[in-house]
Amino acid sequence: LSVKVGRQSRAFPISSLRYACARDHFLYITLVDGQELKCYMTFAEMLAMLDAEPRFLVCNRGVMINMDEVRSFDGECFSMKDGQNFPMRLRERAQIGEKFYQYTFKKMREGG
Repeated sequence: LSVKVGRQSRAFPISSLRYACARDHFLYITLVDGQELKCYMTFAEMLAMLDAEPRFLVCNRGVMINMDEVRSFDGECFSMKDGQNFPMRLRERAQIGEKFYQYTFKKMREGG
């Protein structure tokens, strides 16, 4: 995945993306190693780049998480491995929860 950070392009493996949040006209990407990148792109552009990746889930407005990086899920909030918590969008709670459970079940069945 390649994103624009400042005046430079920054490339990293898709699997190292923990979550991305749109804030103040920027996209903040947090990587598995703890780095946060302030990117000059829209949330929609990021979604389009990751469209074919089933591990990513939009859990709230402007928030996308890597389901492989979720430590726990209580039906209302995703707790990430770095301690960050993201609540689910209330209106789509059932659909978002179902997507998460289907992904984790499929991953367990495949041994991953």
